[in-house]
Amino acid sequence: MNINSYNITEVNYHYIGLRVLGGMGTVVGRDRQIETVSANVRKLVVDRALRLMLPEPRGTFQSVGEKICQELVHFGFAHAERGRPYELTDNGQVALALLDDKQFVELRRLMTRVHLQTYDNLRAVVQAHFDAGAIWQPVVSSAHIDKPDYLPGLLEPTFGQDAPKKLATALDGQPLPSAKKLEDILRTEVLKRMLPGRKMRVALFRSICDRLVSLRLLNKPRAVVKQCEFEKTYSPCVAENPLQPWYTPLQIALANGKAYQIYLCEPDATDPDYQATLLSAVDLAFSTLFPEGGYYDIPDLRDWVCEYLMIPEAAFDDGLNCLLDWQPPVLSAGLQYERITGRRRPLVRIRQSTLLHNLIRKV
Repeated sequence: MNINSYNITEVNYHYIGLRVLGGMGTVVGRDRQIETVSANVRKLVVDRALRLMLPEPRGTFQSVGEKICQELVHFGFAHAERGRPYELTDNGQVALALLDDKQFVELRRLMTRVHLQTYDNLRAVVQAHFDAGAIWQPVVSSAHIDKPDYLPGLLEPTFGQDAPKKLATALDGQPLPSAKKLEDILRTEVLKRMLPGRKMRVALFRSICDRLVSLRLLNKPRAVVKQCEFEKTYSPCVAENPLQPWYTPLQIALANGKAYQIYLCEPDATDPDYQATLLSAVDLAFSTLFPEGGYYDIPDLRDWVCEYLMIPEAAFDDGLNCLLDWQPPVLSAGLQYERITGRRRPLVRIRQSTLLHNLIRKV
């Protein structure tokens, strides 16, 4: 089966579906279940945008509830007879119990397993990152579009010295389109190279990558090379030969009878050894990055440290929160509002109230 949903971009949506179906049961109709899932997803997204001081998301999310319930059926977490309400299966009840008990590591392992078992094209995206190391999706800027070597530079990480030839083939002698359309053209060429034999649309690839980030299977940092900007995706997980103690194997039985193995990267943020390793990497990053007013940008620090240690972005945030709790303190955090964007998210600290930080320095 191939995933085709463009608007389920994170696994948290499935958790909402589990809670709604588990809480409402079958005493209400299917339409009411779907409406409630959609409403709760919209509330999650809107509340998070307000908390992070981001613009309210567009869209009604009306169609997402049905797609979530259908995916829970694909995962074996729910079932429903034709026209009847959805009901959680025994496996769905297990997933909900892990969620309610805040057994998040085991829950992610379960969700990773069912995603990789269920969706062939999602698994192909993971494998492509194992094979290539990283996939460089161009971000086209209209301000630079007329500069010499700019457009070939956007394809160079993927095609190397063949980038100018590939650009000419992609444009096929036509006038340059808008920056957005040109970006889609270039990204399509990248996907053809990185996922040969699969017709992967740009929007679907983006959605799959966002969901894999939420599962901690991919990172998506910003990368700039020679004034060319990219959405660079890579996996902190490995298919074999893990080098760090925080990798754990996950065996997956596929429908064709074959086995698929992945080593998940799950550092324990409360582990003193991990905290020491993380702090050492932060110190090294400070010697490489450029401060402003004595502070370093947390999104830049996150990108650097995650790739250096090959850990998920969420694991960096968990560990940095622990480092900020050290007594006596070793790090001090701050906030600059205008630097917060959807792609350059701040560090969230939950104390008596929610605190945001996107700046940090050594004490």
